[in-house]
Amino acid sequence: MRSWEYPIHLDNGEAVMSTNPSFRPWLLALAAAAALALILYHVGPFSQDAAPARDGAGVGKTAPRAALGALQQALPGLVVHAEPRSLPADLSFTGPQGPVAMRALAGRWTLVNFWATWCAPCVEELPTLDRLQAAVGGERFTVTLISLDSMPREKVVAALRGYGVSRLDTLVDENLAAMGALSIPGLPTTLLLDPAGREVARLVGPAEWNAPAVQAALRQLIGDRREAGQG
Repeated sequence: MRSWEYPIHLDNGEAVMSTNPSFRPWLLALAAAAALALILYHVGPFSQDAAPARDGAGVGKTAPRAALGALQQALPGLVVHAEPRSLPADLSFTGPQGPVAMRALAGRWTLVNFWATWCAPCVEELPTLDRLQAAVGGERFTVTLISLDSMPREKVVAALRGYGVSRLDTLVDENLAAMGALSIPGLPTTLLLDPAGREVARLVGPAEWNAPAVQAALRQLIGDRREAGQG
């Protein structure tokens, strides 16, 4: 992997910069914001002003531990939080009809993948997320893409289609607000949200999202008894 493909990563808990000079000016600011947010992230919830859960959308105090344990086995590196973490109520992204608030993702289990067109590992894993949506997506679960590109959303969507992604659309975070607000240290980063819109787990780095073991664990989590590979 070339250094510019993963501009910010963690090394023993610290942000490390790319060696490519063209990325240094703006990445220095991103690294500082990410480092500060990372400290806040580890000492407690993201925000005290989290959006309230929709009626009937909560899953209790903690997510089903057995299913999350199975998901951890299927996805090495997945971090499952001891308690669900509320997300910032004022965080929003650009959607096809205008701003879309992070809290609008509540209502079902949601896998939120942060990616960018300039991130090669992100582009490589996108088709697996598309296939996961086809296999498991529905009323109980969905995949949501959020791009950290500064270009217009239409161009990001065009690039997405060029990568062979046909089932998923994408929101866009042109101002990179999520980097600091959600303590995102590098791309790709994927969050698992419960139906109340709280973060229960996250994975930093790419994964084979449509692997049978991942599908099976997610089906167990959402109460879907179909076997992996069934539509």
